[in-house]
Amino acid sequence: MGTKNNPGAFDCYHNALPEEPMFILLARDPSAPAIVKWWADAREAAIDRGERPESDRAMVEEARQCAKNMTAWRAANENALRDVEYLCTALRRIRSLDEKNVPKYAQQIAREALSNLPDKGYKKEG
Repeated sequence: MGTKNNPGAFDCYHNALPEEPMFILLARDPSAPAIVKWWADAREAAIDRGERPESDRAMVEEARQCAKNMTAWRAANENALRDVEYLCTALRRIRSLDEKNVPKYAQQIAREALSNLPDKGYKKEG
């Protein structure tokens, strides 16, 4: 099972051909665990029908473990995910308003809230 800092044995980014399209699911996506599990079930069925090699079973197991880890990660980070979504939405709303119409204290609160986010890759909007 891979992460950004510790790619797995079947890391698609590393294994992709030049210019090969890919789609990456992150655990923060609520649909991700179910989609990964569905993929694992479909790949296993293809192996059972002889359409894919037996060696793909290790990939299926890694995918299933990834789905479990995604679910666990979501549960452990639920509050942080909700807070980040709320703050990003608030920041977008504040930025969309004419600064003359946004009270200085509201601008300051937004800046302070964003500066206090944990440094875990959440500060995408700066």
